[in-house]
Amino acid sequence: RHLSAPTLALLRAGGYDTARITIDHLLTHRSGLPDHALAEPYLQAVLADPTHRWARTEQLAVAMSLGPPLFAPGSGWRYSDAGYLLLGEIVERRTGEALGPAFRRLLQLESLRLASTYQESVEPVPAGAGPRARQELLPGVDDAMIDASTDLWGAGGLVSDARDLALFVRALVDGRILEPGARQFMLRVAAEVADATPPAGYARGIQRVQVAGTACWGHDGFSGAFMLHGPALGITVAGSINATEFVGAPPSMAVAVELLRRVAALG
Repeated sequence: RHLSAPTLALLRAGGYDTARITIDHLLTHRSGLPDHALAEPYLQAVLADPTHRWARTEQLAVAMSLGPPLFAPGSGWRYSDAGYLLLGEIVERRTGEALGPAFRRLLQLESLRLASTYQESVEPVPAGAGPRARQELLPGVDDAMIDASTDLWGAGGLVSDARDLALFVRALVDGRILEPGARQFMLRVAAEVADATPPAGYARGIQRVQVAGTACWGHDGFSGAFMLHGPALGITVAGSINATEFVGAPPSMAVAVELLRRVAALG
């Protein structure tokens, strides 16, 4: 009931036991699904036809082509954009809305006055949005060359600026978006990821890192965006790097942690 028949058929053909994969497995990256977005077959297909409009099912088909499940549901951890594709479909089916309007309503974007945040290529650019900075994704390839649909259907595709990111993560972590029980559930760490840079505890769509001896919460993105809030410190940092790790940029969460640490050191 959560996923469409075509999506379920793709998953089952790929060897996935759909009856055992829960929504929480998807939220915590413990489903056994791979991360197709950074896999060589997907990157090659995107670069071969940069203006192709990718459907969710096309991306999921690439994920299924990468091999059998990485592990049984709940028995391991691997970050997966494919999981976010499924979560995006679940949101659409449960709300009866496209992702953009659903995000706007459920996350209270209007009441938070996030004037520069929108779903790329689907929603109109807000009047208050500033100019877009280009980001180098791969050597010689910037984001303006690639159709937005490559990560649009739940795994990404939101455009924002540093102000909006800071306002959002602060409101989310401080409890002004979710009800107390939902917030507590979101922040419950499901996996300690020691090989992340920096090491992080991954919860549900958000990660915990330690800064100045306190727990700080946020997330980063492949294209260089980051947001991080330290509730005990009362400090929030957000921004973007105009390049990815593929072209030598530092991990964006490491940049966020260092920025927050330096601000905290000012006293």
